Amino acid sequence: MPVPGPTATHRPRAASGTARITRVQVSADGEAGSELVVSSTRTEVQVCIAFASDPLLPCPSVAVTILHANGVLVASAGSVNDGVPLARDARGFGQATLSLPRLALLQGEYHVGVLLACERGLHPYETVDRVATLRVLQDGLEQGLVALEHAWQAREGA
Repeated sequence: MPVPGPTATHRPRAASGTARITRVQVSADGEAGSELVVSSTRTEVQVCIAFASDPLLPCPSVAVTILHANGVLVASAGSVNDGVPLARDARGFGQATLSLPRLALLQGEYHVGVLLACERGLHPYETVDRVATLRVLQDGLEQGLVALEHAWQAREGA
């Protein structure tokens, strides 16, 4: 879901000493939207975050959160934690895309949020909650919030 921000002809700069999110787009298997249907362990979800920052500051970092509809934080991913430095142009504009292949969430409703923070991920510049809702469908009878990768072995006897 686009966050109110720049259009193709108008790209506001961030105020001196700050950074801000200019656009967020969430997609499932290439289809963007604010309410997405996802097949557990089969759908790739991407979160694209565009930002504007004061070019005199260090380049900011981003993080993505996934919360269950009941408010429980299920997972997060951050550029700092993953050791991925972001890039931006001389005017302070940049973007980052997080890919979640074969999203392992189990059936239910989840909300995607994004955070733009300082280069170390400590000082938040801006947080946008619920940029998209993921409605996860699943085959099978697994219970819980996530489908953990696993393997079984069976043999005769004790």
